[in-house]
Amino acid sequence: MGNGNSRRGKRRPRRKSFRRQAPKWEPKTRVGKMLLEGAITSIDEIFMNVLPIKEVEIVDRLLPNLKEEVCDVKLV
Repeated sequence: MGNGNSRRGKRRPRRKSFRRQAPKWEPKTRVGKMLLEGAITSIDEIFMNVLPIKEVEIVDRLLPNLKEEVCDVKLV
């Protein structure tokens, strides 16, 4: 069926040195601006003052070693 020139199923190797650099974060919310200014230093301060976390970068900055893990997924 094939003449050996088919590219189907063959992938190019990934470039290991390529990493996209995240642009510098510019906060858009009050909590983000407070964090950048240094008024907030821990996630506990946000929870104690019942402030909404609307930007992912807030959690990334306060908890840099946080990792995600899927435990179990079942259909109901």
